[in-house]
Amino acid sequence: MQELRFKEENKMFYYRVGAIIIEDNHVLMIKSDSVDYLYSIGGAVNHGETAEEAVLREIQEETGVDYEIERPVFVYENIFSESDKDFHGIELFFLMKPRGTREGLICKSHGMDGAKESLHWLPLNEIVGVKLFPEFFKTRLHNLPSGIEMIKRLPTIEAIEANSAIMPRVAPLLTKANQVIKSLIKDKTVGANAAPTPWRPQEII
Repeated sequence: MQELRFKEENKMFYYRVGAIIIEDNHVLMIKSDSVDYLYSIGGAVNHGETAEEAVLREIQEETGVDYEIERPVFVYENIFSESDKDFHGIELFFLMKPRGTREGLICKSHGMDGAKESLHWLPLNEIVGVKLFPEFFKTRLHNLPSGIEMIKRLPTIEAIEANSAIMPRVAPLLTKANQVIKSLIKDKTVGANAAPTPWRPQEII
């Protein structure tokens, strides 16, 4: 089936799902032999596939076991540049129901470049010092929102200035966007017993 990834010259859009699997205060991450960082269980959504179907399929492909979805927790808009390419991604993250054990997982998957992947249980109290993606895992997994939280990652001003393909007039707009997003993230930080705060879109320009 066709993955929902679209490329036009040096611009790439992708639609991805990720699984948050926590057992005994450890989160399950995956790593390719070709990179030096961990990343979330999950992958691209196929055309005609729902996000729920995609995350269950990816978990089975990467761990060899079946998990159940507990609920969606994060919508992540990820805009970044890498290797002279501009990426814009939409990622949906689902919290999975614990199985009660970290045993029995078998990883036979490979990354997009064909490199072998391996599974890693990462203690939550050590997550801050580990190189991993998405980086918001380091601050969000300790206190998961009671509703669905939207998180945005935008290019830094330094990245824009270094990229001649992006017009300088974009910089002031992203400065404002970063201020609004920081405000949204701060407002969404609630205690475990607090009532969920409804998310509303907020103008950034």
